[in-house]
Amino acid sequence: MKFLIAFAIMIGSQTSYSQVNEHHSFSQYVGVGVVAKSGLLDAVGLSFLYEPKFEITRGLSLHPHIEGNTFLYNNFEASDLNFKTATSFSAAFLLKSQYAFGKKNLKPLIAFSVGYYYQKISGGGGDGYHVHLLKLSTTPFGIAPEIGLTFGNSTISATYNFIFGQDEVLMSYYQEGVHRNIVSDLSRGYFTIHYSHRLANN
Repeated sequence: MKFLIAFAIMIGSQTSYSQVNEHHSFSQYVGVGVVAKSGLLDAVGLSFLYEPKFEITRGLSLHPHIEGNTFLYNNFEASDLNFKTATSFSAAFLLKSQYAFGKKNLKPLIAFSVGYYYQKISGGGGDGYHVHLLKLSTTPFGIAPEIGLTFGNSTISATYNFIFGQDEVLMSYYQEGVHRNIVSDLSRGYFTIHYSHRLANN
């Protein structure tokens, strides 16, 4: 009888230990997706992410989110004029809190990130016009609410990155032989959809 009790205690201890390890597991995710923004600047491109994730409790994690975006298509629109620009680039270095609901293989998730954003938009032009960045926002910080689904080792998620502040843009062009300038504020926010996959799990 004493042997059975000791054996049950040992099994229970091993189970608890395994659960603790599961709840506090470390894993690495990489992902690829699409990025888009609209408004004065319409832009579409590719997005890449890396997340070293530490699970605090079952379903709850707190980890860095590193993201890089390259915009393959850019189009400024102002006063019925279109201005093509060169490829732009952005990067995000965020601290992310994520929670996945339930214990099944397919789980909905919500997340919220805060951190530092870097954005670069090259000038563009042609046919007598050119685009210049006059002044970058002095507030490079932002927030990013996110929703998604996790299934097995994969995750699909949608995120809106709200970046505080606006950039000031000068669009120069010639119209009927007269040089004209348009100065506009450029919103810095953008939307991403990512597919990510777990690479390693300790």
